[in-house]
Amino acid sequence: MLGQFKYRIKFQELKIVSQPGGGGKEQWTDVLSTWTKKNPLRAGRSLEDNQVVMKTTFRFEIMRRSAVQIKKDMRIVFKNQNFTVTSIVPLDEFSTEITGILEE
Repeated sequence: MLGQFKYRIKFQELKIVSQPGGGGKEQWTDVLSTWTKKNPLRAGRSLEDNQVVMKTTFRFEIMRRSAVQIKKDMRIVFKNQNFTVTSIVPLDEFSTEITGILEE
């Protein structure tokens, strides 16, 4: 089973960093780097603002970590591409499945 987890994946959290002179800046910070197996789920089309938009969805399976809680407001970084987390499903006591949509 462990041999199937051959890709590296990162989970990032959005932080607001204070700027000199006031205000804040959005910054994504790594919170977890782990091994995953990736399965394409589907490539679909949707209508947004009267334009057809392609959406690519992947299913990532990771070994469950008790130290870090994966949340839907995190993003996935896989092969220098960012994915929005759409669902988190525990598969068994050892692994979790996370579905992500490729960000445009």
